[in-house]
Amino acid sequence: HRFAKMGRALTVNVSTTYNDRNADNLLKSTNLYYGTNPSSRILNQSSHTDASGWGLSTNLNYSEPISRQSAVFLNSSFGYNQSQSEKYAYNFTDAEQVYNQLDTLLSNVFSSNYYTYRVGTGFRQFSRTLNISSEIRYQNTQLMNEQVFPKEYHLDRSFNNILPSFSLRYNINGNAKSVRFNYQTQTQQPSVSQLQEVVNNNNPLRLSTGNSDLKQEYQHQLSLRYTATSPTTFSNFVTLMSASFVMGNITNSSFIASKDTIISKDIVLKTGSQLSRPVNLDGQYSVRGFMSYGFPVKAIKSNINSNITANFSRTPGLINNVMNYSDSQKYTFGLVLSSNISPKIDFTISSNSNIS
Repeated sequence: HRFAKMGRALTVNVSTTYNDRNADNLLKSTNLYYGTNPSSRILNQSSHTDASGWGLSTNLNYSEPISRQSAVFLNSSFGYNQSQSEKYAYNFTDAEQVYNQLDTLLSNVFSSNYYTYRVGTGFRQFSRTLNISSEIRYQNTQLMNEQVFPKEYHLDRSFNNILPSFSLRYNINGNAKSVRFNYQTQTQQPSVSQLQEVVNNNNPLRLSTGNSDLKQEYQHQLSLRYTATSPTTFSNFVTLMSASFVMGNITNSSFIASKDTIISKDIVLKTGSQLSRPVNLDGQYSVRGFMSYGFPVKAIKSNINSNITANFSRTPGLINNVMNYSDSQKYTFGLVLSSNISPKIDFTISSNSNIS
């Protein structure tokens, strides 16, 4: 709603989400374990999973001008996400030739409720050459988990965060050149499957389970972009640098058994097998650089555009409680020659190469 006073406005947004997933799984496997005490294990199991969830989010924003080129704003929001999962696993009974033996160690009924409250204030300044926007928000999130099967337990968590953001755009020579800078923060809550402490034995040599002690992620994102176009030479140049840093990144912790290890009642991790579970670790980041340059070639009535991209990332992890880092690099180079030499003929030749 726009009021009579220019720049004064009230905005209300409401959105909903819903998802529903069902799965039937039949697991038949024969596993042979070698070493000093060789053994074998046969699994014949059927399971059914029902998972569903829905969410509601509302946002209220009010803007009040303080001059012809600046304004302050207030906003508040509320979000609610509810999800639940039911998994029942049955072992095969030889005597009756049916799947009727409930495996309580691999079955689980779990629900999660996630509430998010935000309130914030900010400032905007806008003109032909300079646009600035800054905001700071307070966020409270409440995570309420409940398991009713095979045993009952409750897990309630509350998180408080300050989420700042800032953006700037500076135009040079009209719109021929511009510089943009953006910084924002956000959080990401763990999913129900990551919180469920029920063992997934789809691969008996690589078991996995959840972690009810998980906390939310806190992410910082920055980007700097410069663009330039020439109305005389019709050339264009773009360069971009961006980075992301995550505190409490949800990643995997792996345990490789050096001997037969009991990880839960009646569940044994055989020698050489692996168990993975999600944990929160600091130190995850990614950095990206991009550059593009294009110009016309009048002799063949064509345009040439080249681009190069570099990506770097680091992801922490745990192997047998020892910290390790997975580093990756990727470089991409592209070249495009495009033409429209006549009303009847045009062509495009392109090449893309990458190394990682």
